[in-house]
Amino acid sequence: MALNRDQVVKAIHDGIRSGNAKYEVWSRGQWIRDAGIESMMTVMIASSLYEAFTRHQSRQILSLEATFSEIENWAVVKKKSGPKPSLWTDGRKVDIAIWGNDNRPRAVIEIKRYWSTDCLRDIDRIIALLDRTGVPYGTLRYGVVTIGVTAVSGDKTKTIEQLAMSCDRKIRDHVGSRARVKTSTGKVLKWSHGGYNDQDWWTTGICAVLSQE
Repeated sequence: MALNRDQVVKAIHDGIRSGNAKYEVWSRGQWIRDAGIESMMTVMIASSLYEAFTRHQSRQILSLEATFSEIENWAVVKKKSGPKPSLWTDGRKVDIAIWGNDNRPRAVIEIKRYWSTDCLRDIDRIIALLDRTGVPYGTLRYGVVTIGVTAVSGDKTKTIEQLAMSCDRKIRDHVGSRARVKTSTGKVLKWSHGGYNDQDWWTTGICAVLSQE
């Protein structure tokens, strides 16, 4: 049975937490954001998704670095007229694509290890994909932008909850009426190596699901 959106998002959150916990052990204290290894977060999320597929006996598959043209070629059932958006490049890639057992794409995932304006550009690209390969033109149903966030006890103005609210507000303001948005925050991981500079540290992930239905 295919995973629904909430199950996909849970698997993403599980992958972020698992990746940070694993790398903290390997490096004796660092998280993925500290090391700048966004690729590890991608692989850990992909692994978590595959485990979820297996648990639910889903015949879905996933791929890394699928290009826009590949998604378009397999998704489109009715070609949309007019020029493609200026930010559309056939060779541009998404971090993870989820495919149905009919070999047609159902969802795309973009991953960022921290908040930046690049997150907004990823949102624009996902909306462009949905516009041309989603309902009624194709099989793509939604996209997810995943963002890692880190909070420190010494900064009372930026708790995990406040960072999540800030990301939610920025995303909704940027998207406007172009798509539906649903955000969620994963389980929080506390740094297990004691205080650093007499402060405690926490990290988690924020997921923004974008859809047009």
